[in-house]
Amino acid sequence: TQLGPTFIKVGQALSTRPDLIKPSFLDELIKLQDQLPPFSSEIARQIIYRDFARTPEEIFSSFSAEPVAAASLGQVYKARLYSGEEVAVKVQRPNLMPIICRDLYIMRWAASWIAPWLPLNLGLDLSLIVDEFGSKLFEEDDYLTEGRNAEKFADNFQAEHLVKVPSIYRRYCSAHVLSMEWSYGFKLTDTDRVKQAGLATSDLVEIGVSSGLRQLLEFGFYHADPHPGNLFAMEAGRMAYIDFGMPDQLDLETKETLVDSVVHLINRDYEDL
Repeated sequence: TQLGPTFIKVGQALSTRPDLIKPSFLDELIKLQDQLPPFSSEIARQIIYRDFARTPEEIFSSFSAEPVAAASLGQVYKARLYSGEEVAVKVQRPNLMPIICRDLYIMRWAASWIAPWLPLNLGLDLSLIVDEFGSKLFEEDDYLTEGRNAEKFADNFQAEHLVKVPSIYRRYCSAHVLSMEWSYGFKLTDTDRVKQAGLATSDLVEIGVSSGLRQLLEFGFYHADPHPGNLFAMEAGRMAYIDFGMPDQLDLETKETLVDSVVHLINRDYEDL
């Protein structure tokens, strides 16, 4: 956490890999998903004013004094538009780009000499993984791109009422500020809340699996950061996706290869697989 946004992102990625990380480490890394220290709200207000030349009170009829959540690259405030809609306003952490550039430089330097000593059969140079991670991190740095990704994702699932994607309010978005529809829900890992809401975990699993397969096999455009901080169960038995800073697009050949693999797996054609 003290090392900052880039290393937090690495920890978040590892927090979803129980196949690589032992349970005691995993319990700590999971805290990086949504239990991070916020930055000053005064700085957040200055960022909003710098991007819109208006204070939060001039843009919103109400704006929470403190963030309701803090993530690796930004933090979220609850607000209400003058037209009445409740919105989540995500404000990017200050000086993010130079911090990310510095950290990626350090990671790439370290990867070049530490890789031979790691007990991992990666099948490729560790520095290539750092490059891929870095390129996605730079894309995630632009909230206007994230807004467009959310809209594209919503278009793909517009006929699927069980998958909720918050609407984007473009008029109140910039490269460093993102305003989206407020989604009422709770984490999928909060099993007590799931039971209290009368939701069946098997139904939520089915929504997650079917929506995941549609992203990979049908649309080719998928949410590439689906840790529990970015997926919510909703009262009506729906599942909400948030945070579209890190999606990716599969080409046709890769999609067809995935489809073939799934078919071989179902038919137990292991040699063909």
